[in-house]
Amino acid sequence: MVTIMSNTLKNKIALVTGARSPRGIGYASARQLAKAGADVAIADIFNSADADSFTEFHALGKSIAEEFGVRCITISMDITDRLQVEQGIANIVTKLGGLDILFNNAGICFGELFMDMSLEQLNKAWNINVVGAFHTTQVAVKEMLKRGGGSIINNASVAGIGCESHISAYSMSKHAVVAMTKTLAIELGEQNIRVNAVCPGMVLTEMCDVECGIIADAESITVEAAHDLLASRNALKRGCKPHGNW
Repeated sequence: MVTIMSNTLKNKIALVTGARSPRGIGYASARQLAKAGADVAIADIFNSADADSFTEFHALGKSIAEEFGVRCITISMDITDRLQVEQGIANIVTKLGGLDILFNNAGICFGELFMDMSLEQLNKAWNINVVGAFHTTQVAVKEMLKRGGGSIINNASVAGIGCESHISAYSMSKHAVVAMTKTLAIELGEQNIRVNAVCPGMVLTEMCDVECGIIADAESITVEAAHDLLASRNALKRGCKPHGNW
C-alpha cells in the first residue's frame, strides 16, 4: 500500500483490525504504520480452537516490533461483539498508553446472486463489515478525544462505490461503510478527528482468492482465468501487492 516516511508517526498509537494474514492489507498496513514510527496493535478474531493460529499471529506482531523498533501487541477481538471491542481497546490503552489511529480493515466477502442470498448471509456481511466498524469506531473515538484528536481509516473497497454481480451483500455493506465515513468526517472534523475511506481494487490477498473463486464459479472458468478477468478490469491490467509494487 502507500509508503509512509519514517518517524512521521512517532509517539502515535494505531489499531489495525483484520490483520492476521501475512498476505493481507491489514498486516501490510500495520508494517507501514510501524515503519513510520507508530506503536501498533494488530487485532483479529480467534476462538478456543485457534491456539496455534494465535501463536502464529503473535509471531507476526513480534516481527513488526523487532523490524521497526516499536511496540506491537496482538489482540484477539471479535469486532461484532461490543464487549470484546471495549475490552480489546482497553487492553491497548493499558499496554500502549492510548489510541490515535484506527484502521477498520476487517471484512468478509462471499459470492451469491441477490435472489439466492439468505438473510443469514446478508446479516453476516453486514455484522462484520458495518457493525464491526461501528463498534470499533465508537469505542476508539472516546480514546482519541482524550488525546486531542486522531485519524480513522475505513477499508471500503471499490465495491463500495460501484457494484458487481454475485457479491451484492459485500457491495451493499461497503456502500454503507462509505456513507458512514462521510457522516463521521462531518461529525468528528471539528473535534480534530479525520475520517477517510480507502477503496482498493484488485489486491493480491486471500480475499482476492475468494473473489476469483466466486468469478470462476459464476462464469464456469478456471480460477486462473478468473484472476486474469479481474485484472483486466484495472487500468494497469494487474492486481497490486499489499506491500507495494514498486
